[in-house]
Amino acid sequence: MTTNVLARLSEVSPRQVLTRSVTDPGRFLPPVTVVVCPALGAVLLVASYHHAAGLADRPDQMQFALYWVGFMLGMLPLAALACSSRADEVTRLLALTGVGVWDAS
Repeated sequence: MTTNVLARLSEVSPRQVLTRSVTDPGRFLPPVTVVVCPALGAVLLVASYHHAAGLADRPDQMQFALYWVGFMLGMLPLAALACSSRADEVTRLLALTGVGVWDAS
């Protein structure tokens, strides 16, 4: 099965994946959500670190709120796409790769 998925990955360009996702009404999430939400989550993570750096003597709870909202904003769309029953093998593999990269950062 792994070689089948890898063979299909080499045959499909990212443009075809996005086009197929946009035109297929059975998709769980629009591809814009899966691209934009992790980017906004990364911005919120950076904002939380920046906010925490300026509060060395009296930390508040805003740094934790920014961190967790940013983390969930990046993780939940990718996890929902990976768990979707309508996702094909290539989309699921790319979503799981995104979850792994997001979790490692």
